[in-house]
Amino acid sequence: MAAAKVWKTNCMNKEAAEKEARLSSKLRHPNVAQFIGYGVKENQPVIISELMSTDLRRYLDEKKKNAGEGPPLPLLVAINILLQVAEAMNYLHENGVMHRDLKANNVLVNVVEGPDGQLSSSSVQVKLTDFGESKRKLHDSRYTTPMVGTTRWRAPEVFEVEENREKYTKSADVYSFSMLCFEVLTGDVPFTGKPLGTLLQSIRDGVRPRLPDVDYCPEYLSALIKKCWATNAVERPQFPKICQLLVDYKATFLMHPYSREDVPPDSSQNSQTVDITDTANTLYVIEDDNNHRPCKSEPSGMIEITLCVLVCK
Repeated sequence: MAAAKVWKTNCMNKEAAEKEARLSSKLRHPNVAQFIGYGVKENQPVIISELMSTDLRRYLDEKKKNAGEGPPLPLLVAINILLQVAEAMNYLHENGVMHRDLKANNVLVNVVEGPDGQLSSSSVQVKLTDFGESKRKLHDSRYTTPMVGTTRWRAPEVFEVEENREKYTKSADVYSFSMLCFEVLTGDVPFTGKPLGTLLQSIRDGVRPRLPDVDYCPEYLSALIKKCWATNAVERPQFPKICQLLVDYKATFLMHPYSREDVPPDSSQNSQTVDITDTANTLYVIEDDNNHRPCKSEPSGMIEITLCVLVCK
């Protein structure tokens, strides 16, 4: 089955539709919506892509309504969604494509829930879509198009382009990713209730949405998000690093979900990472009031367990 995106008829929309179709036809990634075809029906451009259940914004709205005052998703499910989006963005950037309108509305979702309605970390599959604002540059990595992207997700430097034509880079997508992180963790739209007329100055002044408390959003995850929304684009991490950290966070959470405040190891700087080619690996875990902490060596008071599968990257 397939989904059709129909554009309203005018010359600008036709040109944008053709541009999106050309770009989408060249993209192949598990977390990018698959392009099927392009055509014109009754003088209206139509883009055909694979059919997904819903978009992430609608899904979060539904889960938030059911969750009441709590978070919309289990933390492990949220981290896995963010990892899929980050891997898709990393693929785009590696291929010289900047999305420029990254938000939950532009992420499609398929959900497979258990018989009791419970979610596992692999229950939600997400795919990026809507490349109408995307731009491809294989050589010059800086962009000057003003007023691209949705205001509440737009990086500070993108606002600057409109005023003085300064250039911005793919780090603007990283800032938008941080706003999407806020959406996934809270279920809310960034800066809800903030008048758009004053939002620009607030963003320039470093005002950002409030992340959940540490009992749901661990310090290591909130620290990454805060780096991604840094006002200075140079200070933001790029998607290869973001993907690596999210994989580390996911693996650490699976190993010891009861100590979420601990900062997991950075596998790129840890010379003692476990060799995942082994069929079995030994890990020592201390038991302290149900707070299980992994350790590489065998100090006193430890119990030995064997892991058959350990994903470290």
